[in-house]
Amino acid sequence: MIFLTSFQKARRFPGRKYSVARTKPMGCAYEDLEFFAATGRRREPLSLYRFKQNPLQEFEQELCNGYGERLEEIQRFLALITDSEDIVLACWCPFSKDTMKQLEKRGMFACHTGIIGKVIKTIRPGLEIVMDHDRSEHLVPQWRPKLFTTIRI
Repeated sequence: MIFLTSFQKARRFPGRKYSVARTKPMGCAYEDLEFFAATGRRREPLSLYRFKQNPLQEFEQELCNGYGERLEEIQRFLALITDSEDIVLACWCPFSKDTMKQLEKRGMFACHTGIIGKVIKTIRPGLEIVMDHDRSEHLVPQWRPKLFTTIRI
């Protein structure tokens, strides 16, 4: 099972914990999965604010282009996960300043973990993806696939 959550809630979930963020909290010992960070093709940091026409679609497209460049790394990692193993993928959202502003202003936030979940489901459709309550309730709808399970933590 793959859990998508924040650094703040990750300790509540069972399993090996990884950071999928570009940076992690001081003292955090989670292994970095740099290939899942919110970066583009040349591993440049991505931000919604960089895109002007249709930020959500453009961000997702550029992130997926980056994941395409790193596909072998992603596939290698996912191939090592057994169906009975629990893995926790943690990022800052929704506790970063940007996502808190998004929540306050729009009642939802954009977090790349939803896209990571979609990528995982494409490569390993049999793995169960579990989103924490924050994501299942407040992640932008297009990044909140219905096929994910929700856990109230």
